Amino acid sequence: MAIILRGFIPGLPSISVLMALGAVLVIVSGEISLFNAFKAINLDVILYLFGVFVLSQALEDSGTLAQLGTFVWGRAQTASVLLVLVVVVGGLSASLLTNDTAAILGVPLLLALTTHNQLPSQPFLLAFAYALSIGSVMSPIGNPQNLLIATQGDLNRPFETFLGGLFWPTLLCLGLVLLVLWIRFGRLLANHRVIPVTSGPVDRALSRLCWAGLVLLLLGIGLKLVLIRAGGLFDLPFAVIGLIAGAPVLLFSRRRLSTLQRMDWSTLLFFVGLFVLTQAVWNSGVFQSLLERTHVDVRGIPQIVLISSVVSQLISNVPLVELYLPLLNQGPESPSQLLALAAGSTAAGTLSVFGAASNIIILQSAEQRGSKAFSIIEFTLIGLPLGLACLAVYGLWLV
Repeated sequence: MAIILRGFIPGLPSISVLMALGAVLVIVSGEISLFNAFKAINLDVILYLFGVFVLSQALEDSGTLAQLGTFVWGRAQTASVLLVLVVVVGGLSASLLTNDTAAILGVPLLLALTTHNQLPSQPFLLAFAYALSIGSVMSPIGNPQNLLIATQGDLNRPFETFLGGLFWPTLLCLGLVLLVLWIRFGRLLANHRVIPVTSGPVDRALSRLCWAGLVLLLLGIGLKLVLIRAGGLFDLPFAVIGLIAGAPVLLFSRRRLSTLQRMDWSTLLFFVGLFVLTQAVWNSGVFQSLLERTHVDVRGIPQIVLISSVVSQLISNVPLVELYLPLLNQGPESPSQLLALAAGSTAAGTLSVFGAASNIIILQSAEQRGSKAFSIIEFTLIGLPLGLACLAVYGLWLV
């Protein structure tokens, strides 16, 4: 509640501090033991984000990120075209790089372009957030929960299954993102010219290390993909991929200390608190007992989409998928059921800020750079009808 009230009460701490205080409160009150609180922290996610945050900060400090921004979005001559490109690039990058990685790398690029052109950042950051959630639905490596479904579900060809079952509804939902945002912000953006950001001086030594890190990041994601296709001979944790991607900067850069000082520690703090809080909520048993009393068929496709999207707002989508998969494994599971779980738990990111980690990364990254991103209320007012429409599209498509 305090996080929501930040938009109305000036002077409240950042959302990362509020989340950390919430975690401390549930430990002190005995809702969760200190041991279980440490156990609840997903180090695979934290270490992956740490490595990619290091790489992202170095990309920004070296000037390489500005060059990438000119290449990715520099062709947009109007704000309207830029909005389309943000949705297209956001959706595609989320399906290839994971939505969290795309969020980390994309926000500085967008803010540089909107600031340079005196454009409001909110429409583009909202478009980026919604596009990352929707775009990642159609790929088994689009987000951690899809990867979990691809590796633990009974899918022989996860890439073909995800693309074959979810590509067209995802394309339709990305179109809905554009439509909804154009209705909301079209007049504000119409006829506004966009001038590409001129790249400043580049630190060549640091830039070379950044490119090495980017190549290692892509190779790591590619290797994880190959291992999935090979039947999971062994697992390559996301933590290893992230740390390897950040290793060139951490090991060989003379600016490593300034990079570590300037990187986004507040978002890491937020996720530590989030993991503790969601585990405490789950340990309370409130939602499990509520689900049992409703006597809902948790294996029906509409029910899977609905339950996974709602519960993902409360305990995060990755633990939700971890808990839901055994329910599907109790009987013969179909690819459609697994895809419904992926669609519901991922499209949940459009319903509220707390539905996807990438939303938090975008919000925190923008605030860290002194930009007014979007309020939690604003995100939900636009995202709730959009998300419900997308969930209906996925549910009807998969039935």
